[in-house]
Amino acid sequence: MEKEYRSLVSRIAALSLIHFCLWFSLSFAYSYVTRVLLSDAYGERLEIYSDLSYAIVYTVSLLVTIRFAKIFMGMDPSRDLKCAPTSIIVPAAFVSVAVVFAASVVGSLFTSSVKAFEVFGEDTTATITPASFLVKLLVLVVLPAFLEEILFRGVILKSLIPHGKTSAIFLSALLFALIHRHPTKFVYSFAGGIVIGYFVTEYSSIWIGILVHAINNLIALVSLSVYNICSEKVYAAYNAALSILIFGGALVAMPILILKANKKEEQEHFSISSLFAFLRSPLMLLYFLFSIIYMVYIII
Repeated sequence: MEKEYRSLVSRIAALSLIHFCLWFSLSFAYSYVTRVLLSDAYGERLEIYSDLSYAIVYTVSLLVTIRFAKIFMGMDPSRDLKCAPTSIIVPAAFVSVAVVFAASVVGSLFTSSVKAFEVFGEDTTATITPASFLVKLLVLVVLPAFLEEILFRGVILKSLIPHGKTSAIFLSALLFALIHRHPTKFVYSFAGGIVIGYFVTEYSSIWIGILVHAINNLIALVSLSVYNICSEKVYAAYNAALSILIFGGALVAMPILILKANKKEEQEHFSISSLFAFLRSPLMLLYFLFSIIYMVYIII
């Protein structure tokens, strides 16, 4: 079993490295195209074309990684897209967004100011038009919800569960946070990955992860738009109302989720040995090193 787990971790690390190298290479090309070629050619429409270019980079890097997952892991995550009842999705969304909201505030303590839900690293001074909003809806909501959930919950989480459900949720959330490749995003991405991972495993449906992920990112995008368009006073009022709605909804949602939770008893605990075996993998350590170097580079 230990040898099998080490082999699994090496394959997951290989997937992570493939995605990192592919994403980094394409991002370099994307940066050149947007800053050198598109800036002079499109002027005011640069942001839209820049977002569309990034959508191509993002989609290609994840689709190729998912394709390699089918080869390395022998898994087809598209077969696990089982539907989940609305009675679970809505409460799960409230709880998940509340956790991410709180974690985003904690994460923002590493920056000079607190802007809850400024989760994409976007330029808050950029003008948001109806056209740019639709493009951002694709880039920041639709694509991440499907592609990231298929990879991290449909492949990585599912493959780790036989070696301990709790540690599988923790480790898949860690990799999910690292893929965001930004220090201030790490905290709430990790928290969101744990919550979504729990819901996906508890209710055996990746659709919960996809929809909760999409709802969370949509709220973030709307908040970013309100911050961009409205005055500080209006944004403060909006943020206060949103906070009350989210945390109030989460308080109501938690008893509902507890009542609907899977009641079967499981002999499962956090596997310390699995955690250390995961962290000792040479390929995984290399991926962690690359990710940390990149995040330090962003800070500098």
